[in-house]
Amino acid sequence: AYELMSGDWSSDVCSSDLYRLVGKTTAPDSVKVSHIMLAIGQDEKAADKLADSLMTVLNSPKADFAALAAQFSQQPQTAANGGELGWFTESSASANAGADIKNALFSANGSKPFINKGNGVINIFKVTERTKPVAKAKIAEYALSVTPSSRTTQKLYSDITGFVATNNSLDKLVSAAPEAGYNVLSNSNLQNTSYNIGQVRNARHAVRWAFENKPGSISEVFEIDNKFLVVAVESENAAGYTPLAQVENSLKRELASEKKAAKIIAELSKYSTVGEYASAMNSNVDTAKFVTFNTSNISGIGVEPAITGVAPYAALNALNGPVAGKRAVYVYAVTDKKESEAAFNEESEKQSWNNAMMYRLTSEAMRTLVNNSNIEDNRIRFY
Repeated sequence: AYELMSGDWSSDVCSSDLYRLVGKTTAPDSVKVSHIMLAIGQDEKAADKLADSLMTVLNSPKADFAALAAQFSQQPQTAANGGELGWFTESSASANAGADIKNALFSANGSKPFINKGNGVINIFKVTERTKPVAKAKIAEYALSVTPSSRTTQKLYSDITGFVATNNSLDKLVSAAPEAGYNVLSNSNLQNTSYNIGQVRNARHAVRWAFENKPGSISEVFEIDNKFLVVAVESENAAGYTPLAQVENSLKRELASEKKAAKIIAELSKYSTVGEYASAMNSNVDTAKFVTFNTSNISGIGVEPAITGVAPYAALNALNGPVAGKRAVYVYAVTDKKESEAAFNEESEKQSWNNAMMYRLTSEAMRTLVNNSNIEDNRIRFY
Protein backbone atom coordinates (compact mmCIF):
# COMPACT_ATOMS: atom_id res chain seq x y z
CA ALA A 1 0.00 0.00 0.00
CA TYR A 2 1.01 3.59 -0.58
CA GLU A 3 0.04 6.25 1.96
CA LEU A 4 -0.52 9.90 1.14
CA MET A 5 -0.49 11.89 4.35
CA SER A 6 -1.03 15.51 5.23
CA GLY A 7 0.90 17.17 8.03
CA ASP A 8 -0.27 17.15 11.65
CA TRP A 9 -2.97 19.70 12.29
CA SER A 10 -4.55 18.87 15.66
CA SER A 11 -4.00 20.13 19.19
CA ASP A 12 -0.52 18.63 19.65
CA VAL A 13 0.95 21.55 17.70
CA CYS A 14 2.46 23.64 20.51
CA SER A 15 4.17 26.94 21.14
CA SER A 16 6.80 26.55 23.88
CA ASP A 17 8.72 29.72 24.57
CA LEU A 18 8.59 30.13 28.37
CA TYR A 19 11.25 28.39 30.49
CA ARG A 20 12.35 28.57 34.11
CA LEU A 21 15.44 27.22 35.88
CA VAL A 22 14.19 25.22 38.88
CA GLY A 23 17.38 23.52 40.04
CA LYS A 24 21.06 22.76 39.51
CA THR A 25 23.10 19.69 40.36
CA THR A 26 26.33 17.87 39.54
CA ALA A 27 26.03 14.24 38.48
CA PRO A 28 27.54 11.74 36.05
CA ASP A 29 26.42 12.04 32.46
CA SER A 30 25.93 8.25 32.34
CA VAL A 31 26.37 5.16 34.50
CA LYS A 32 27.08 1.51 33.78
CA VAL A 33 24.64 -0.78 35.59
CA SER A 34 24.48 -4.45 36.53
CA HIS A 35 21.65 -6.32 38.21
CA ILE A 36 20.63 -9.60 39.81
CA MET A 37 17.02 -10.56 39.03
CA LEU A 38 15.08 -12.89 41.32
CA ALA A 39 11.62 -14.13 40.37
CA ILE A 40 9.19 -13.85 43.28
CA GLY A 41 7.00 -16.74 42.14
CA GLN A 42 4.68 -18.36 44.68
CA ASP A 43 7.06 -18.10 47.63
CA GLU A 44 7.56 -14.39 48.21
CA LYS A 45 9.15 -14.90 51.64
CA ALA A 46 11.84 -17.17 50.17
CA ALA A 47 12.61 -14.63 47.45
CA ASP A 48 12.86 -11.82 50.01
CA LYS A 49 15.14 -13.93 52.19
CA LEU A 50 17.45 -14.70 49.26
CA ALA A 51 17.57 -11.02 48.27
CA ASP A 52 18.44 -9.99 51.84
CA SER A 53 21.19 -12.63 52.00
CA LEU A 54 22.66 -11.43 48.72
CA MET A 55 22.61 -7.82 49.95
CA THR A 56 24.50 -8.89 53.07
CA VAL A 57 27.19 -10.52 50.92
CA LEU A 58 27.30 -7.62 48.46
CA ASN A 59 27.88 -5.10 51.24
CA SER A 60 31.01 -6.96 52.37
CA PRO A 61 34.39 -5.57 51.24
CA LYS A 62 35.34 -8.45 48.93
CA ALA A 63 31.94 -8.97 47.30
CA ASP A 64 32.01 -10.04 43.62
CA PHE A 65 28.76 -8.77 42.08
CA ALA A 66 29.43 -10.36 38.67
CA ALA A 67 30.05 -13.80 40.17
CA LEU A 68 26.89 -13.61 42.28
CA ALA A 69 24.86 -12.46 39.27
CA ALA A 70 26.15 -15.38 37.21
CA GLN A 71 25.21 -17.78 40.00
CA PHE A 72 21.89 -16.44 41.29
CA SER A 73 20.28 -14.15 38.72
CA GLN A 74 17.24 -15.70 37.05
CA GLN A 75 17.63 -13.61 33.90
CA PRO A 76 19.85 -15.92 31.79
CA GLN A 77 20.73 -13.30 29.16
CA THR A 78 22.27 -10.85 31.63
CA ALA A 79 23.50 -13.45 34.11
CA ALA A 80 25.79 -14.78 31.38
CA ASN A 81 27.47 -11.33 31.31
CA GLY A 82 27.80 -11.02 35.07
CA GLY A 83 24.48 -9.17 35.31
CA GLU A 84 25.65 -6.32 33.07
CA LEU A 85 22.83 -4.15 31.66
CA GLY A 86 25.05 -1.57 29.94
CA TRP A 87 25.32 2.24 30.04
CA PHE A 88 22.39 4.54 30.84
CA THR A 89 21.86 8.27 30.77
CA GLU A 90 19.31 9.79 33.14
CA SER A 91 16.71 9.97 30.37
CA SER A 92 17.23 6.37 29.19
CA ALA A 93 17.23 5.06 32.78
CA SER A 94 14.00 6.90 33.51
CA ALA A 95 12.38 5.60 30.33
CA ASN A 96 13.45 1.99 30.90
CA ALA A 97 13.26 1.65 34.67
CA GLY A 98 11.29 4.60 36.05
CA ALA A 99 12.13 7.76 37.92
CA ASP A 100 12.73 6.11 41.32
CA ILE A 101 15.39 3.74 39.99
CA LYS A 102 16.93 6.52 37.92
CA ASN A 103 17.25 8.73 41.00
CA ALA A 104 18.88 5.90 42.96
CA LEU A 105 21.38 5.14 40.19
CA PHE A 106 22.46 8.78 39.84
CA SER A 107 22.43 9.67 43.54
CA ALA A 108 25.61 10.43 45.48
CA ASN A 109 25.75 6.92 46.98
CA GLY A 110 24.47 5.22 43.84
CA SER A 111 27.48 2.90 43.69
CA LYS A 112 26.07 0.84 46.57
CA PRO A 113 23.78 -2.04 45.59
CA PHE A 114 20.08 -1.48 46.25
CA ILE A 115 16.87 -3.50 45.94
CA ASN A 116 13.86 -2.71 43.79
CA LYS A 117 10.77 -4.91 44.01
CA GLY A 118 7.86 -4.94 41.56
CA ASN A 119 6.16 -6.67 38.61
CA GLY A 120 6.72 -10.11 40.12
CA VAL A 121 10.51 -9.79 40.43
CA ILE A 122 13.17 -8.48 42.80
CA ASN A 123 16.07 -6.62 41.21
CA ILE A 124 19.33 -5.84 42.95
CA PHE A 125 20.99 -2.98 41.05
CA LYS A 126 24.57 -1.76 41.26
CA VAL A 127 26.44 0.98 39.43
CA THR A 128 29.78 -0.45 38.30
CA GLU A 129 31.17 2.56 36.43
CA ARG A 130 30.42 6.29 36.19
CA THR A 131 31.45 8.99 33.77
CA LYS A 132 32.97 12.20 35.09
CA PRO A 133 30.40 14.40 36.91
CA VAL A 134 29.06 17.31 34.89
CA ALA A 135 26.88 20.29 35.72
CA LYS A 136 23.20 19.68 35.09
CA ALA A 137 20.20 21.98 35.15
CA LYS A 138 16.53 21.18 35.65
CA ILE A 139 14.34 23.30 33.41
CA ALA A 140 10.57 23.81 33.59
CA GLU A 141 8.79 24.51 30.31
CA TYR A 142 5.46 26.24 29.80
CA ALA A 143 3.75 24.83 26.71
CA LEU A 144 0.64 26.39 25.20
CA SER A 145 -1.42 24.13 22.95
CA VAL A 146 -2.60 25.63 19.69
CA THR A 147 -5.93 24.25 18.48
CA PRO A 148 -6.72 24.78 14.78
CA SER A 149 -10.03 26.28 13.82
CA SER A 150 -12.67 24.41 11.83
CA ARG A 151 -11.82 26.62 8.83
CA THR A 152 -8.21 25.39 8.93
CA THR A 153 -9.15 21.71 9.04
CA GLN A 154 -11.81 22.18 6.36
CA LYS A 155 -9.28 23.84 4.06
CA LEU A 156 -6.76 21.03 4.57
CA TYR A 157 -9.46 18.46 3.85
CA SER A 158 -10.61 20.35 0.77
CA ASP A 159 -7.04 20.69 -0.53
CA ILE A 160 -6.17 17.00 -0.23
CA THR A 161 -9.55 15.93 -1.65
CA GLY A 162 -8.99 18.14 -4.69
CA PHE A 163 -5.45 16.84 -5.08
CA VAL A 164 -6.63 13.22 -5.15
CA ALA A 165 -9.40 14.07 -7.63
CA THR A 166 -6.85 15.66 -9.98
CA ASN A 167 -4.22 12.94 -9.56
CA ASN A 168 -6.54 9.97 -9.84
CA SER A 169 -4.02 7.23 -10.64
CA LEU A 170 -1.34 5.60 -8.52
CA ASP A 171 1.55 6.94 -10.65
CA LYS A 172 0.19 10.49 -10.67
CA LEU A 173 -0.54 10.40 -6.95
CA VAL A 174 3.00 9.31 -6.04
CA SER A 175 4.86 11.62 -8.43
CA ALA A 176 2.85 14.78 -7.69
CA ALA A 177 2.58 14.46 -3.92
CA PRO A 178 6.02 15.83 -2.87
CA GLU A 179 5.60 19.04 -4.86
CA ALA A 180 2.16 19.53 -3.34
CA GLY A 181 3.61 19.18 0.15
CA TYR A 182 2.30 15.73 1.03
CA ASN A 183 4.29 12.85 2.52
CA VAL A 184 4.30 9.60 0.55
CA LEU A 185 5.03 6.47 2.59
CA SER A 186 5.56 3.50 0.29
CA ASN A 187 5.95 -0.26 0.66
CA SER A 188 3.62 -0.66 3.61
CA ASN A 189 3.05 -4.40 3.65
CA LEU A 190 -0.29 -5.02 5.33
CA GLN A 191 -1.78 -8.17 6.79
CA ASN A 192 -5.47 -8.61 7.45
CA THR A 193 -4.72 -8.36 11.17
CA SER A 194 -2.79 -5.06 10.90
CA TYR A 195 -3.92 -2.10 12.98
CA ASN A 196 -1.36 0.41 11.74
CA ILE A 197 -0.26 1.56 8.30
CA GLY A 198 3.39 2.53 8.42
CA GLN A 199 3.71 5.27 11.03
CA VAL A 200 -0.04 5.87 11.21
CA ARG A 201 -1.56 4.17 14.23
CA ASN A 202 -5.17 3.13 14.81
CA ALA A 203 -5.78 2.85 11.07
CA ARG A 204 -7.86 -0.32 11.17
CA HIS A 205 -10.69 1.06 8.98
CA ALA A 206 -8.12 2.10 6.34
CA VAL A 207 -6.58 -1.40 6.46
CA ARG A 208 -10.03 -2.91 5.96
CA TRP A 209 -10.58 -0.65 2.94
CA ALA A 210 -7.28 -1.85 1.40
CA PHE A 211 -8.36 -5.50 1.66
CA GLU A 212 -11.73 -4.75 0.11
CA ASN A 213 -10.24 -3.13 -3.01
CA LYS A 214 -8.08 -4.19 -5.94
CA PRO A 215 -4.59 -3.00 -6.99
CA GLY A 216 -4.70 0.50 -8.45
CA SER A 217 -7.56 1.62 -6.20
CA ILE A 218 -7.30 4.92 -4.34
CA SER A 219 -9.27 5.47 -1.13
CA GLU A 220 -11.32 8.37 0.10
CA VAL A 221 -9.69 10.69 2.59
CA PHE A 222 -9.49 9.11 6.05
CA GLU A 223 -9.26 11.31 9.14
CA ILE A 224 -7.12 9.41 11.69
CA ASP A 225 -6.12 11.08 14.93
CA ASN A 226 -4.34 14.25 13.79
CA LYS A 227 -3.78 13.29 10.16
CA PHE A 228 -5.58 13.08 6.84
CA LEU A 229 -4.68 9.81 5.11
CA VAL A 230 -5.20 8.50 1.59
CA VAL A 231 -4.38 4.85 0.84
CA ALA A 232 -3.60 3.35 -2.57
CA VAL A 233 -3.31 -0.39 -3.22
CA GLU A 234 -0.19 -1.19 -5.21
CA SER A 235 -0.35 -4.99 -5.31
CA GLU A 236 -1.73 -7.99 -3.45
CA ASN A 237 -0.02 -11.21 -2.43
CA ALA A 238 -1.56 -14.64 -2.43
CA ALA A 239 -1.54 -16.62 0.81
CA GLY A 240 1.66 -18.57 1.45
CA TYR A 241 5.30 -17.61 1.10
CA THR A 242 6.33 -13.99 0.58
CA PRO A 243 7.07 -13.34 -3.12
CA LEU A 244 10.75 -13.44 -4.01
CA ALA A 245 10.66 -9.88 -5.34
CA GLN A 246 9.83 -8.57 -1.86
CA VAL A 247 12.70 -10.34 -0.10
CA GLU A 248 15.23 -10.14 -2.93
CA ASN A 249 17.13 -7.14 -1.57
CA SER A 250 17.46 -8.54 1.97
CA LEU A 251 18.63 -11.89 0.57
CA LYS A 252 21.19 -10.10 -1.57
CA ARG A 253 22.56 -8.23 1.45
CA GLU A 254 22.84 -11.45 3.46
CA LEU A 255 24.54 -13.35 0.64
CA ALA A 256 26.88 -10.42 -0.03
CA SER A 257 27.92 -10.42 3.64
CA GLU A 258 28.65 -14.14 3.50
CA LYS A 259 30.71 -13.74 0.30
CA LYS A 260 32.60 -10.78 1.75
CA ALA A 261 33.45 -12.73 4.91
CA ALA A 262 34.65 -15.70 2.85
CA LYS A 263 36.82 -13.40 0.72
CA ILE A 264 38.38 -11.74 3.79
CA ILE A 265 39.20 -15.13 5.33
CA ALA A 266 40.66 -16.46 2.06
CA GLU A 267 42.90 -13.41 1.59
CA LEU A 268 44.23 -13.30 5.15
CA SER A 269 47.68 -14.65 5.74
CA LYS A 270 48.31 -16.93 8.69
CA TYR A 271 49.48 -15.05 11.76
CA SER A 272 50.47 -16.27 15.20
CA THR A 273 48.80 -13.67 17.48
CA VAL A 274 45.53 -11.79 17.72
CA GLY A 275 47.46 -8.51 17.54
CA GLU A 276 49.01 -9.44 14.19
CA TYR A 277 45.59 -10.26 12.80
CA ALA A 278 44.24 -6.94 14.12
CA SER A 279 46.97 -5.04 12.26
CA ALA A 280 46.33 -6.97 9.07
CA MET A 281 42.55 -6.40 9.34
CA ASN A 282 43.00 -2.71 10.23
CA SER A 283 41.16 -3.35 13.48
CA ASN A 284 41.72 -3.32 17.23
CA VAL A 285 42.14 -5.94 19.94
CA ASP A 286 39.30 -5.92 22.45
CA THR A 287 38.37 -8.02 25.49
CA ALA A 288 34.97 -9.54 26.22
CA LYS A 289 34.16 -10.89 29.67
CA PHE A 290 31.58 -13.39 30.96
CA VAL A 291 31.13 -15.21 27.65
CA THR A 292 29.25 -18.47 28.12
CA PHE A 293 27.37 -20.84 25.84
CA ASN A 294 24.07 -19.10 26.60
CA THR A 295 25.34 -15.52 26.28
CA SER A 296 22.91 -13.67 24.03
CA ASN A 297 24.95 -10.47 23.51
CA ILE A 298 28.70 -10.04 23.81
CA SER A 299 29.54 -6.62 25.22
CA GLY A 300 30.83 -4.36 22.45
CA ILE A 301 30.00 -6.86 19.70
CA GLY A 302 26.36 -7.94 19.89
CA VAL A 303 24.81 -11.25 18.89
CA GLU A 304 27.56 -13.57 17.63
CA PRO A 305 26.68 -17.27 18.07
CA ALA A 306 29.76 -18.20 16.02
CA ILE A 307 31.79 -17.13 19.07
CA THR A 308 29.51 -17.86 22.03
CA GLY A 309 28.84 -21.39 20.80
CA VAL A 310 32.55 -22.29 20.63
CA ALA A 311 34.67 -19.93 22.76
CA PRO A 312 33.66 -21.37 26.18
CA TYR A 313 35.06 -24.74 25.11
CA ALA A 314 38.18 -23.53 23.31
CA ALA A 315 41.63 -24.27 24.68
CA LEU A 316 43.15 -21.60 26.92
CA ASN A 317 45.44 -19.11 25.10
CA ALA A 318 45.01 -20.94 21.77
CA LEU A 319 44.44 -18.84 18.64
CA ASN A 320 41.04 -19.42 17.01
CA GLY A 321 39.84 -18.24 13.62
CA PRO A 322 39.40 -16.41 11.42
CA VAL A 323 35.66 -17.20 11.73
CA ALA A 324 32.78 -15.48 9.96
CA GLY A 325 30.22 -13.96 12.31
CA LYS A 326 27.02 -12.00 11.74
CA ARG A 327 28.77 -8.63 11.88
CA ALA A 328 32.43 -9.24 11.08
CA VAL A 329 35.28 -11.71 10.75
CA TYR A 330 36.83 -12.57 14.11
CA VAL A 331 40.05 -14.01 15.47
CA TYR A 332 40.07 -14.68 19.19
CA ALA A 333 41.91 -16.36 22.03
CA VAL A 334 40.51 -17.40 25.41
CA THR A 335 42.73 -15.73 28.01
CA ASP A 336 40.97 -16.84 31.19
CA LYS A 337 38.44 -19.45 32.30
CA LYS A 338 36.51 -19.65 35.53
CA GLU A 339 34.44 -22.62 36.55
CA SER A 340 31.46 -21.90 38.75
CA GLU A 341 32.03 -23.05 42.32
CA ALA A 342 28.33 -23.67 42.81
CA ALA A 343 27.08 -27.20 42.24
CA PHE A 344 24.70 -27.56 39.34
CA ASN A 345 21.10 -27.56 40.59
CA GLU A 346 18.84 -29.04 37.95
CA GLU A 347 15.58 -27.97 39.60
CA SER A 348 16.81 -24.41 40.10
CA GLU A 349 17.95 -24.23 36.48
CA LYS A 350 14.57 -25.47 35.28
CA GLN A 351 12.77 -22.88 37.38
CA SER A 352 15.04 -20.11 36.14
CA TRP A 353 14.34 -20.91 32.50
CA ASN A 354 10.64 -21.38 33.17
CA ASN A 355 10.48 -17.90 34.70
CA ALA A 356 12.50 -16.34 31.88
CA MET A 357 10.50 -17.98 29.09
CA MET A 358 7.03 -17.74 30.62
CA TYR A 359 6.16 -14.72 28.47
CA ARG A 360 6.55 -16.88 25.34
CA LEU A 361 4.15 -19.56 26.47
CA THR A 362 0.91 -17.71 25.72
CA SER A 363 1.91 -16.47 22.26
CA GLU A 364 3.50 -19.74 21.17
CA ALA A 365 0.58 -21.83 22.43
CA MET A 366 -1.95 -19.62 20.64
CA ARG A 367 0.09 -19.70 17.44
CA THR A 368 0.26 -23.49 17.58
CA LEU A 369 -3.51 -23.72 18.10
CA VAL A 370 -4.14 -21.43 15.12
CA ASN A 371 -1.71 -23.31 12.85
CA ASN A 372 -3.23 -26.67 13.76
CA SER A 373 -6.84 -25.55 13.44
CA ASN A 374 -8.87 -25.53 10.26
CA ILE A 375 -10.18 -22.00 10.78
CA GLU A 376 -10.41 -19.29 8.14
CA ASP A 377 -9.70 -15.83 9.51
CA ASN A 378 -12.42 -13.51 8.17
CA ARG A 379 -12.12 -10.77 10.78
CA ILE A 380 -11.17 -8.24 8.11
CA ARG A 381 -14.74 -8.44 6.79
CA PHE A 382 -16.21 -7.09 10.02
CA TYR A 383 -13.72 -4.67 11.57
